[in-house]
Amino acid sequence: MRKALTNFSTVKDNELAELTKEIILALTANADFKNPTPSLKDVQKAEKEYEDALIKAQSDGTSQEVEHKNVKKAELTKLLSNLATFVNLHADGDLEKLKGSGFPLNKAPSAVGILLAPKSFELSDGDANAIQVTIESVSKASGYIVQYRKDGEESWSSELFSKASGAIKNLTSVTKYEFRVAATSAESSKLNEYNFTQVKTRVVQ
Repeated sequence: MRKALTNFSTVKDNELAELTKEIILALTANADFKNPTPSLKDVQKAEKEYEDALIKAQSDGTSQEVEHKNVKKAELTKLLSNLATFVNLHADGDLEKLKGSGFPLNKAPSAVGILLAPKSFELSDGDANAIQVTIESVSKASGYIVQYRKDGEESWSSELFSKASGAIKNLTSVTKYEFRVAATSAESSKLNEYNFTQVKTRVVQ
């Protein structure tokens, strides 16, 4: 969901005052955000105090002036954060309303889609009746699905790994198994479609 950013700690000193003015202008008489909390009057007052403190800190450069500027910046960013929370609550994800608020927005999430199969994976002996699986990681994968079956069987059993390695346990010893793996994503899980590697075999010790 798109949202107004609520953290302004990385905004440069010289840009914070201008951003605040843009937000105040955008929210003034804005029918989508009536009676904002905190009030625009309070935000405007904090912006003026910050801007005055910034000018003094830049011109005089004394440690006291710089500290005073930092205090006023913290006060202003706290008000902006609270105001952004108000905007997010009332916009409820409506992109046009959010754009009209004057606030910078978070980045739109990119669709990952169905990922390619991992380039490779390795099988090694684990604990008794277990096989350790190590997968070459796939960018943007949310996890990995490992399928396995006894050699000659038709149906696969599945194990979901949250990372690129793990163990398949409770296997039958001295038995050949087939394995294949795929990277998972939200789209894959939704459609139940995966790109699997070629099958590898391993005898469980």
